[in-house]
Amino acid sequence: CTNSFALTCVINAWNFGWINFMMLSEMPSYLVHELGFDIEASAVLSIVPYIAMFVMVVTFAALMEYMQFQRGWSVKSVRQLAMTVAFGGASGFLLLASCTVDITQAFTYVVISQASLGAFQSGQACSYTEVSPRFAPLLNAFCNTFTALGGVISPIFVAFMIETFGTGAWKYVFCYTVLQSVAAVALWLTFYQGEVIPELDEPVPVPA
Repeated sequence: CTNSFALTCVINAWNFGWINFMMLSEMPSYLVHELGFDIEASAVLSIVPYIAMFVMVVTFAALMEYMQFQRGWSVKSVRQLAMTVAFGGASGFLLLASCTVDITQAFTYVVISQASLGAFQSGQACSYTEVSPRFAPLLNAFCNTFTALGGVISPIFVAFMIETFGTGAWKYVFCYTVLQSVAAVALWLTFYQGEVIPELDEPVPVPA
C-alpha cells in the first residue's frame, strides 16, 4: 500500500505538470494556430487562464477549509474532492474546447480548465504533511521532480502530435490527457487515506 501511494503521488505530480506546463508553453501557439486569434490578442489572452487559476487556488482553499471545519468533512474527503475537481475539470474542459468550433467558447473552456487545476493545491500539494509530517519537504521535492518532467515531455508530445496529425491533433492530445487524468484520479481515490503512513514517516535504519 505504501509503494502504491508513493507511485500515486508520482503519477499525480506528473499529470499536474503535464497539463499545467503543456498549456503554459503552448498557449500562444494554441490560441493562434488552433483557435485563430491574432498574435496581439493571443499575447493578452494567454495570461487569462493563469489569472483564473490563481484566483481559484485561493477560492478552492477557502472552500475546502469550509467543508472540513464548518461542514465536518474528513481530510480524506476534502483531498479526494480537490483532486477530482483538479484533474477531472482540467482535462474535461480541455476536451470540450477541442469539440467546439466557436473560438470564444473554446477559450472559455480553456480558462475553466486551468481554473479547475487550481484545486490541486488543496489536494496533493498540501497532503504531504498529512502522510509524512517528518519527511514532507523531501516527499514534496521528489514529486516535484516528476511535475517538472511532465512539463518537459508534454510540449514535446504536442509538437509530435501536431507534426503527425496536423489538423485535429489537439483533440488527440486532450483525449490522451483525459485518459491520463482518469488514471491519476482513480489511483488517488483508491490509495489516499488522509493519515500518516508510518513507512513514509520513519527514518531508514542505517546498517551497522
